[in-house]
Amino acid sequence: MSVITYIKESFGELKNNVTWTPWAEAQNLTIVVAVFSIIFSLFVWIVDMAFGDVISGNLIEAFTNGDIPITGAHIRNVVVIAIIAFVVATQTTKKK
Repeated sequence: MSVITYIKESFGELKNNVTWTPWAEAQNLTIVVAVFSIIFSLFVWIVDMAFGDVISGNLIEAFTNGDIPITGAHIRNVVVIAIIAFVVATQTTKKK
């Protein structure tokens, strides 16, 4: 089978044998994926900021030193880290 024959048969199969999602449903699913992607990227950004504070020492210094006031961002980061630790702990215990 030559490459040209293979390409022609492939296009014929795509045109005649594949059931495509209706256009309106495809648009709705695209919107769902876009919204989920934005929400997930915001979550990853918040987690990144939380771990960035931990790694740079800002979060630990805020709790131990007292010179740096604990802001809402620090509280949020502690909550995010606690949620991640809880999820990891529960997933680990489910596997056993």
